[in-house]
Amino acid sequence: MRCLTALVPAGCLLAAGIARAAEPGPRVDFRADRVVIDQGSAELEGDVHATCGPYALDASKLRIATAPGSVEVTGPATVTLCPCPTAPVSIRFARATIRPPSDLVLRRPALRIGDTTVLWLPAAWLRTPDQPGLLTPRLAWRGDDGLLIGPGFHLPWVDATSAPASLDVYVSGYTSGGLELDTALRTRRAETRLRFDHAGDASLLDLRATGSTGPAPVSASWFADLARGSRAPAGLIEFDRALRTWDHARAEAVARPWRSLSVATSIEAWGSRRTQRPMAFGPVASLSGEGALGSIGSWQLAASSRWLAAPDTAADRISRAVGSAHLMTFAGPMRVRARGRGAATALDLDGARGQDLFASGDVDAAFPLVRGFGRDALSWTHRVEPFVTAGAIAASTSGESFRVAGRPAAIAEGTRWIASTGVRTDLVARGGTAAARAELSAGQLGGRDGEAGARVATGSVATEGSKLSVRAEAAAVDDHGQRGSLLIGRARLGKAQGAHVAVRGAHRDAVDAVTARALVVTDPFALGSSWLDASGTSVGADAVVPLFRGYRAQAGGDADAQSSRVLAWRVGLLYAHPCGCLAATSWVSHRIGRAGVDAWLSLDLIAR
Repeated sequence: MRCLTALVPAGCLLAAGIARAAEPGPRVDFRADRVVIDQGSAELEGDVHATCGPYALDASKLRIATAPGSVEVTGPATVTLCPCPTAPVSIRFARATIRPPSDLVLRRPALRIGDTTVLWLPAAWLRTPDQPGLLTPRLAWRGDDGLLIGPGFHLPWVDATSAPASLDVYVSGYTSGGLELDTALRTRRAETRLRFDHAGDASLLDLRATGSTGPAPVSASWFADLARGSRAPAGLIEFDRALRTWDHARAEAVARPWRSLSVATSIEAWGSRRTQRPMAFGPVASLSGEGALGSIGSWQLAASSRWLAAPDTAADRISRAVGSAHLMTFAGPMRVRARGRGAATALDLDGARGQDLFASGDVDAAFPLVRGFGRDALSWTHRVEPFVTAGAIAASTSGESFRVAGRPAAIAEGTRWIASTGVRTDLVARGGTAAARAELSAGQLGGRDGEAGARVATGSVATEGSKLSVRAEAAAVDDHGQRGSLLIGRARLGKAQGAHVAVRGAHRDAVDAVTARALVVTDPFALGSSWLDASGTSVGADAVVPLFRGYRAQAGGDADAQSSRVLAWRVGLLYAHPCGCLAATSWVSHRIGRAGVDAWLSLDLIAR
């Protein structure tokens, strides 16, 4: 929860729930060495401690006066921002007015973190997040653009469904010249982040939005991930967003006339993030359905047609149909599974016509061997499956879709077939959740146009636990003495919310894109996918180390292992008080394609 102030970035107090007594003013409880009470006011001396709802005040001498709807306090005194005995944040003040349930007005306040005073002001007005107010100011160092600083504004309301909603706006300026406008709109079903950044002669418009109207016979949804302008993608701070090569936005309405059938119409926009050419946009019509094939399988079908045009250009037409079926049955103790998938794409792009045809199928026969261990809640099931499998991919492509996408074709004219045998095993906890799974296989991978097959070995492992998580796929290919390999994986050692190390990597070496896609990627014509479309090795890691008294350190980075080039790095120090009343974050980062380093500091005083 963000912290609000009306005048200063001092934080927020939870005033809801202040109990009212029978008298006109709010209830005040106190203790002191000496007390003098006189018609609605009290003079307190000595070791004074007073509470008004969640507000706790301490002083050597204090005067408290109640009135209808408010409490007047005369100090000097200290108010803490949470009820815990070791509150890390307090405010020293001369006078204060408490107006339940949301407002605390302070005269001559001084914000203290521990025993250190960090801010003095003539007055401050603190509010809860359900009231309009100021946010903690933005303070960051943005690479070569220098220092960025500015205030933030918070506007809350209750939407038509009685759910809370809010609009946060930051207006910040660069000390070297330039400005940033950052807005965040949040409702129960939607979230929109819009950032406008201008420095020098370049600008960036960064938009991220998701939302929906919820499940209904007719529903709507929208999505946007755009980075437009001369500062894109250099103005993007996050490494993962800077890697994305395409801007994409969609608004869609879906009708479900039957349970197994959906009809949708939408407006879609696509644009190259790297070239910043005008975006192409237009209508999309789509149809999708799914259902059961008796008791032995299921089917899926989807078809769409797009008309996309950039300003002053002819419309591009892309039509696509995808269908799949999955069957499974038993022949005695043998389990037989068959899968089939087909896709057809017709394109008219930039006056060039093309088509992509793709079909795949495989049959898997396995002999499951199952044994149970333990009883009741501690029961486990261990399954071992020797198997044989055979599959094939056939494709024909003009290459137009991949040319427009700016990457090499995932599969060319011809076929790929694979026949292999191996074993898979998994350990399943009571309730059907797989705790660990592994598979090894070896076989032959057929070439195009009747070429002799290559030898191939594949393996995968997956486990998900509180202290260990691993997901990885690997393959090795020996194509007539030319050996290659590929790997995609990620792992985490340690608890996700505690000390842990997370690593990730991707590798393709001497294995062509066709073969790589045939081995590990289901849909080679997925235009938004870039896995394994180029050779090389990339690695990344993140580490979290708890320190002491709520502090933790985080560090991470990504690199091109072949060139030994660091792609991005980041280091952070975070603090969270045990009761949740204070969170502080500081980060320093750098990524390729962006000059200098980025650093930022945030302080959140959080309402309990």
